[in-house]
Amino acid sequence: GLVLALAIPNTLEWRSESPYLESLARVANFREGSGRGRVIQYENSLRMARDNPMLGVGPGNWPVEYPRYTTPGDPAYDAGDPIPTNPWPSSDWVAMIAERGIPATLLFFAAGAAMALVGWRRSRQEGRTTEGLSGLAMIATIVVTGVVGAFDAVLLLAAPGFFVWAILGSLHPVPREIAGIGRPSAQRAIGVLI
Repeated sequence: GLVLALAIPNTLEWRSESPYLESLARVANFREGSGRGRVIQYENSLRMARDNPMLGVGPGNWPVEYPRYTTPGDPAYDAGDPIPTNPWPSSDWVAMIAERGIPATLLFFAAGAAMALVGWRRSRQEGRTTEGLSGLAMIATIVVTGVVGAFDAVLLLAAPGFFVWAILGSLHPVPREIAGIGRPSAQRAIGVLI
């Protein structure tokens, strides 16, 4: 894919020899431009989490609540627009803590750390086998999702979220059975109870 992207001619007229590097530098520049806008948006969104620490403002409610937390000069808010904010913030992790609260965010990161630990253990125990490489792929998926999610909405959107969870689910090893319910009548009773 990378070779094709570099080799296939296109009609884009770049004004720079390395436009991707310049874009990355602009995103990472927290003193001006889009980087500064992200910092302002993150600060305002974290105030939402401070005011609603346990449950957040609710999944999907960031664009509804954000106008109450905006500050002067916030590029994420345009009072003249019929829809004054983006439908989601510029970071999965800021969205998670603002919309779902601190406990849910901590549990989510604990689950990610547990999956990374499982992947690390598999890669160390299995070496260069398919199982070991699956563990490394699982770790790589978690790391890439973590980095990209810090600067953009990944898990908030259906398509990339589907791919991330499908990849992690397919790479995660089948859990071993710790205990079982031996009698069919007990299984039916638990099913009815649930």
